[in-house]
Amino acid sequence: MLSLVKALKLAESLEKSRAKIYKKYMKAVKFPAGKKVLHFLAKAEESHLKFLKSQSKRLEKGERVLYSRLHQPEIVFPLAEDSLKSSIENISSDIGIIKIVLELEKYDEKFYEYAYAQSQSPESKKLFKKMSRIEEKHLKAINNVIKLAEKSQKITLQS
Repeated sequence: MLSLVKALKLAESLEKSRAKIYKKYMKAVKFPAGKKVLHFLAKAEESHLKFLKSQSKRLEKGERVLYSRLHQPEIVFPLAEDSLKSSIENISSDIGIIKIVLELEKYDEKFYEYAYAQSQSPESKKLFKKMSRIEEKHLKAINNVIKLAEKSQKITLQS
């Protein structure tokens, strides 16, 4: 069994590394929709990290985890005209980076599913289930950006 304390520490490490990676990729990506989703993800991961740290502190004090306090804002999706603002070289490179981000988020979702399965308390199960659902939303946003970038790539190639 994975203890709640250990699971929270692992989740903190995961969220911290993701925020750092997404900020790095955000500087490299030129595609506006890609930049926007990476900015959103970096901020979301920082917010998750802050929340997870606060829950670790609660546990240290002998208090319960407050899974209901975890909130994920919706991403406001970029407009279609954003897709026409990049060159074919930038789009190809950006699609590659965004697909790496997709794989990272898939891993994160699996981690939270595992933490859920290993959890013993109802509160920790609810927390990790909610984190898994948030990662699902991230995956949808990333997939939408990939589709938009690939569509833009096709339009650029046809021009």
